[in-house]
Amino acid sequence: MQVQKKVQIYNESIDSTVRNKDYKEALVEYVLNAFEADATEVAICTSPNELGGVDEIKIIDNGTGIERATLYQTFESFLTSNKMSLQKPINIGKNKGKGRFSFIGFANSAKWETIYKEGTHLLSYSITITASQKDYVGIDEESVDVTDAVQRTGTTVTLSGLTLSDESMSMAFIEKPLLTAFAYFLYLKKSKNYKITIDGKELDYKKLIDDNVSEDKVIEIDGESFSVYFVKWIDNIKSRYYFYFLDSFSREKYNKHTKFNNNAIEFCHSVYIESSYFNDFIALSECVGESQIALNENDSKNQRSEIFIKLLSALNEYLKTKQKQFVKKDADRLIKKMESDGGFPNFGDDAFEQERKTDFVNVVKEIYCLEPRVFKKLKKEPQKSILGFLNLLLFSDERENIVKIIEEVVELTTEERADFTDILRYTKLSNILRTVKLISDRLKVIELLKTLIFDNEKFATERGHIQKVIKDNYWLFGEEFHLVTADKNFEKSLAQYLYLIDGVIDSALYSLSKQDKLRRPDIFICQQRIIENSNGSQLEQNIIVELKAPHVPLSKKVHRQIEDYMDFIMKEPNFNSQTRDWRFIAVCKTVDEDITSLYKSFESYNKRFLTHKVGRYEIYSMTWDDIFTSYKLRYNSLLNKMNIDKQVLLESINFGEPSKETANELRDQIMNMTE
Repeated sequence: MQVQKKVQIYNESIDSTVRNKDYKEALVEYVLNAFEADATEVAICTSPNELGGVDEIKIIDNGTGIERATLYQTFESFLTSNKMSLQKPINIGKNKGKGRFSFIGFANSAKWETIYKEGTHLLSYSITITASQKDYVGIDEESVDVTDAVQRTGTTVTLSGLTLSDESMSMAFIEKPLLTAFAYFLYLKKSKNYKITIDGKELDYKKLIDDNVSEDKVIEIDGESFSVYFVKWIDNIKSRYYFYFLDSFSREKYNKHTKFNNNAIEFCHSVYIESSYFNDFIALSECVGESQIALNENDSKNQRSEIFIKLLSALNEYLKTKQKQFVKKDADRLIKKMESDGGFPNFGDDAFEQERKTDFVNVVKEIYCLEPRVFKKLKKEPQKSILGFLNLLLFSDERENIVKIIEEVVELTTEERADFTDILRYTKLSNILRTVKLISDRLKVIELLKTLIFDNEKFATERGHIQKVIKDNYWLFGEEFHLVTADKNFEKSLAQYLYLIDGVIDSALYSLSKQDKLRRPDIFICQQRIIENSNGSQLEQNIIVELKAPHVPLSKKVHRQIEDYMDFIMKEPNFNSQTRDWRFIAVCKTVDEDITSLYKSFESYNKRFLTHKVGRYEIYSMTWDDIFTSYKLRYNSLLNKMNIDKQVLLESINFGEPSKETANELRDQIMNMTE
């Protein structure tokens, strides 16, 4: 049997306070009550009816229950509460006793069935409030001893007579407000397995918190230990950009803006600092200030305490590091976007231009880390201008002046200025070192290849040596090309070619009917580039190379073989688009008189080594010495700037005496250098 107790406030006041409360906000308050009662698990369970509505909602927790001795404080005085609020990030403030009346806007009644501990006994009783008589609370006259029937304390709140649809209580509708309120709390308590479930489905805090970036750590200050929880929010929530200082019961004692709220980046974060140090922390009014250290050791702990000032300094340094890590990761995404939007300067595909690009990207990232607003929210043309100007400075004698220019835009600390200067010097040096190694390695390849071809002519074979080496060193014919196939028949080459150029994977398109489809070009390389014309179309440049053993001269017979390749390509629809140019190259140690006469026949085109031409199809006949010399001419200025000591380079290579074993060894040396 229940007795009715009058709530010490007028009916109208309850109405004005909670009548318009949203049911989702009410659920948040009931869950908050459960956690304030030391619950670790809270379950929200619904009972749907056949009409698409919800008959009742139960909020079940495993907290300490509502002790009979505190009942008057808890239920009989509206707008008061004997509990301290969990934390302000929940955006509720102190409950002030309102939470228990939150049902009024959407339910007819609420019933609390609670089990609490008294001595060694577990006691149970119930409390009822109805919307029609909300200024009265019905309370069981006596508690029932349930020690033998149950195992633990806890409270079940049953809300009945609802005006809610089944859909409105689904996970999709109530997940977000509960996560917004409790995601941080579940994260802080993850090691203790705190959880909220909705009809058996657990609420996942990772939907709001980036668990890959968020982390926990411990900071020690003068013998005091502080557990620090850095939370990186996925969504932009109200509690972002704050330090929250909590006592050992996770109750907020003070909060302070982190100041790491750069709107140019989405570094939405909160930092929770939990420690027994804050159990007796008394926050001073903000007008007092925090810069002065407390002089009296007996002063209460507050923002002016020496330990707190040291802690705040350590937290700022930590957060500065976390923001820089985040921005560097975000810079990768920004770089890709700027490049795809066409804002990047044009860099060639060759290895040297790619080294320049690496240097450029590293410096852009560093500038973005210093001040994201330099690049954020810029329109394409201004962004392109800034990046182009930066690129010019990087590869001029004015490189070091970039620091001065950035300082006109961003106020750099002494440390940031030194770091940025070091980055400029380091990227320049590392770029040079990588380029020097690249050139040195390629010069070694050329010298080894020369020895293989000229000194080991009798022992070097076409497939066993030359093809294997050139397969991994086709840069000799152009830096910008991509390998299609090496020593594969035309049908297989077509498959790979269509995939590289167009991304085609339809095997039906690979089938060739001509008998020549089984012929095997030694090297097939291709490149796709933009050509300057009115429609800005793309041109595909393709090279097919025929390699011969050193002892085989480049004769009319060899030339005829490459002509056959050209005829096949010209007649095959899959290869002969108007936007595709074809170059066929025959390479031997020497050329005979027939080839020499062909040079003269086609010299009017003013293209060295040209020996046949039909429209977009051209044949070039070259010696290995022509190949090596052409490479050196292309990069002569760069080679001279690098000033590589050729004699030292030659001394580092083991050439050996001409033999089959030496030919194999030279081949292996070259292949090992390009792995």
